[in-house]
Amino acid sequence: MAAAREHQADLVSAWPRQEVVHWAEKLVVSLLPFAGALFYPHGLLWVLERYPEWRQKIPRIFRRGLGAANGQALFFSRDGYQAVGGHEALRSHLVEDVAMGRAMAQRMGEGRWWVNVDSAGMIGCRMYRSFADVWEGFTKNARAAFEGNICAFLLAGFGQVVLMLFPFFWAVWPSAYQRWAWGEVGLILLLRALATRFAGGSWWSVWLHPLAYGLAIAIGLNSWRRSAGAGVYWKGRLYDVNNPTELASER
Repeated sequence: MAAAREHQADLVSAWPRQEVVHWAEKLVVSLLPFAGALFYPHGLLWVLERYPEWRQKIPRIFRRGLGAANGQALFFSRDGYQAVGGHEALRSHLVEDVAMGRAMAQRMGEGRWWVNVDSAGMIGCRMYRSFADVWEGFTKNARAAFEGNICAFLLAGFGQVVLMLFPFFWAVWPSAYQRWAWGEVGLILLLRALATRFAGGSWWSVWLHPLAYGLAIAIGLNSWRRSAGAGVYWKGRLYDVNNPTELASER
């Protein structure tokens, strides 16, 4: 409530401490705080919050892409929730929390606003409880989070491989650029350590970063494969990614 009032936000999304127990949770779920801190445009949103008149200057085509939210903790104003059509308007989205954040962002020119806040010191959440849960859950989310934009999905995946995996291979491959690769490896591990320190997760994921990111990339590729084929499973149900309101089958 305090955050909603402070930021004059129609949607407040809290990010709990990520609690991990199983080895797959420790490796993959622990990447979430790091990815959220590094790849979300916090600086731009900081400026737009302090200068609301600038929100009109953001081209409409880019507004939706600035939105994000975490379904583990969502708080709405009634007016804002009704303005975006509530969850009924998002029933065709497999990743409805991100879609909700984007729906708010799309209407920033109409006075709507959203904010993501850190709640790691207050609440915790355990997303999954086994390797199968991690594999199935992120397979559902990875491709669907990009909605219909396959180019953005492929570009993001390529960027993750180049920026977050390749430096670890370059660091052990003798070349004139080896020292630069070690510098980037050190920076990646430092950022991962900071994210883990303040947002939770496992330190094993930090020290085994290439393995953790490799598994995440494999899940992303599986998400692409499943989304283009039979569909993705979630809680025993098979969903057609292109038309998720239609239940394909049950296990």
